[in-house]
Amino acid sequence: MYRTLLIATLFLLQQIYLSAQQGYTEGLLVYPSKGSPYPPVLSPFCQDRCWLNEREFDLVKGRFLLAQELTCVPAETIRYRHDSDSTDIWRQPLRWEQDPFEPRYCWSFDCHRDLVSKWESAKDTMYIIRYDRDTRQQQTFGSLAAGHMMVGESGIWVYNQEEVVMHDKRNGQVIHRIKDPFGTDLMLWTRNWGEDVLISDRFRFEVKTGQMVPFSGIPEELEGCKSPAQVEWVGESCISQTYGEKAKVQYYISMPGVPVRRLPEVYFPNRRIEFITGLSGQLWFYQPDTLWMFDLSSQEISGYGIKSAEYLLKGNPDSRFIVFGSERGLSVFDMESCTNRVLPKPYGHKKAYTYESIGEKIILTWPDHWEILDFRQMATDFPEDQVQVEYARFEPEIAGFYALPEDFYLRYAAFEQMKKKYAPLKNPKIQASLDRLCSNFVHLLYNPPDSVMEQVALDYAANRLDTALHCELVSGLCRYYGYKGRLEMAAPLLYFYSACLANDRIQNELPVDQISRTLHSLDSIAALPMSPDDRLYATGKIWFDYCFYKRWFRYSWPMENLEQAFGYYRTLLKEYPKSPWADNAAYDMLYYIDYRQQDSSDDLPEGNLSEAYEAFSQFLQQYPDSDCSSKVMARMLRILASSWSFDEWQEQKLDTLISRYPDLVLNNEEFAPLQDYLRNAKWNRDWRVQVNMLEDSISWDQPILLDLIWTNVSGALRMLDSSFMQHWHRGLYIHLSQIPEKGCDPKYGDFAIKLVEQRLQQTPVQIAPGGKFEAQFVLEPVSFRKYYNPGQFSPGHGEVYQYNMELKPHGLPWLHMNGAGGRFYVR
Repeated sequence: MYRTLLIATLFLLQQIYLSAQQGYTEGLLVYPSKGSPYPPVLSPFCQDRCWLNEREFDLVKGRFLLAQELTCVPAETIRYRHDSDSTDIWRQPLRWEQDPFEPRYCWSFDCHRDLVSKWESAKDTMYIIRYDRDTRQQQTFGSLAAGHMMVGESGIWVYNQEEVVMHDKRNGQVIHRIKDPFGTDLMLWTRNWGEDVLISDRFRFEVKTGQMVPFSGIPEELEGCKSPAQVEWVGESCISQTYGEKAKVQYYISMPGVPVRRLPEVYFPNRRIEFITGLSGQLWFYQPDTLWMFDLSSQEISGYGIKSAEYLLKGNPDSRFIVFGSERGLSVFDMESCTNRVLPKPYGHKKAYTYESIGEKIILTWPDHWEILDFRQMATDFPEDQVQVEYARFEPEIAGFYALPEDFYLRYAAFEQMKKKYAPLKNPKIQASLDRLCSNFVHLLYNPPDSVMEQVALDYAANRLDTALHCELVSGLCRYYGYKGRLEMAAPLLYFYSACLANDRIQNELPVDQISRTLHSLDSIAALPMSPDDRLYATGKIWFDYCFYKRWFRYSWPMENLEQAFGYYRTLLKEYPKSPWADNAAYDMLYYIDYRQQDSSDDLPEGNLSEAYEAFSQFLQQYPDSDCSSKVMARMLRILASSWSFDEWQEQKLDTLISRYPDLVLNNEEFAPLQDYLRNAKWNRDWRVQVNMLEDSISWDQPILLDLIWTNVSGALRMLDSSFMQHWHRGLYIHLSQIPEKGCDPKYGDFAIKLVEQRLQQTPVQIAPGGKFEAQFVLEPVSFRKYYNPGQFSPGHGEVYQYNMELKPHGLPWLHMNGAGGRFYVR
């Protein structure tokens, strides 16, 4: 009796709790029996039934069904999971798909992972499962392929990354089998498209004719002139993007049986679009505060205001509802009636994962439960919320905070004033905003003047700063101490307040392990018995390794950062010039002297190459037997090869180095590249190459001839030797680039050229100053490279192209030149 009374009391308390949680709707909260909830599995066999995790739920009765009551899902599958030591078995309901062409059938599939032994790899076996509503019978077919299933009009498609197989709906026999029709990388985007047509984002395969035709989802008048920048699928709709003038995005919508339509851009100039669903000739998409519907047949567009639409909730694309969420709650839009209802939630509610719908019911999946709503019983508007009203008064002060100069103490005073004014309200939205505001102080402490950081350190030690900024202050001070090399000040902060590094508000850029290792190494060196010069170099090397990464703390010129290490090196060179470590210290101090920027984003200034060359020369004179000599010589040779224009001093410097350090130069791996560089630089100084089409207007159906002309611009007699004459013409190509019409994407690629055999000369040729050497080539009709990738294209009639060449002949690896060209018109 007492047990019954206790159960009844608990049930009553639960109902009171649930009623309080439901707010403005007659909703139903369902908690999972174990674990976290997964999205519902809808049943096509019975109305008002679904699967929640592994249990069938009756939406009318509001309860889970017992095992003997299961009627709406005709079968479940047994799945096997194989581990190295055990085999687990669990049951999972099949996901059934209604056949849109023959409603009597429902389809599902199951993949079994069969493991022959522990030492053999697993293989998937796929079974297609058909349920006949009329006969209430279930039949299973085996498939040749294992992958994804699509329901077509005259068959069931199964496809993977290698093949597509079509099965007969009645007996499961294979009707078609197509090996890789779209290319391996495109199979996962394959869709049904109308009547027995498979489509990817690039091709359309017509089953009846067996033909593959290009598909781009844009009007025919743009095909060949413009290609989609991006293709995405939304329901039945294929949405293609192209770029117009000033990089404006243009959208084109394609559906089976409907001509390609361009989405009007008057409603959304340069604004992001989030496409939601495209079914039955309508495309629904969302922009902030507005839901749009575009009718492809009438080309009319309708807009609907959405309340509380900060983010779009993921849901079933076939659903009649679209659900949005925000701090105020959920907003549900019905695409059938074009009406909107709301579900108020308190500020800070968790975000639902997904939603499904059956009739008027909407099933929300939350992190720890499901919520089942009836659209008809939902509220029509959000009530006024005191939290939102107070935050509206607070929001302008946030804007004023960010408008202040980026001064730590100036913004700190504003922050304290806001906390004093608004903290008594205990408004969770304002408090969350103030918490987020704390992260701004990490930025303010990133690189302020040293005087500010020293004052912050004093105020922090005296507990004069707000404790809400504790982690931000720890981060800023650790970064500052790390930059200054005051590791004994940074270590206690990192040790006692390590939890701050895991806080989401902190930029995790503090190399804690690096500071700890450096302190440990310094303590070890101090405890070891060592000679004074050994101790100086070892200590300097520890600081050198630390300082090398010190720009993680603050962006600054590395030479300044390394000064902390260089102090020990200078003391070593001054007091112990004969030390065996002197050359190593001197070399370490030249670390950045010849630094060259790697790309445009490199924020470190370049070194002075002239000063670097002289410093390296002095090093070799002072330490001729140093083990760093070969590295110094390699850097000197790279300096000689660093200029893009040829100058005589480079050859003179190289001759001087060879005479002084023959073994060091000739055995260095940088010597051969320098020779090739100097040879190519000298050649580019003495010669100019250009290529000319013999005609400005050409027909692509006839041989196209062009001249390649060498001109001696050196001012002296020059010789083209026999080795050059034998190799220079091999492997040449011309780069063609279309001059596009307005709104068209240009075509470009590389075409091979071959020397006309009767003009072949291999004997040496002398060219006087200003003289020319000419050779005639024929242009290959099809490119071997397209858009810098392997591929082919031929210039089209009526198009204009410009041409030039990059000369890198086979057999002459040192030679690299650019040849000027011109333009031609394709008749």
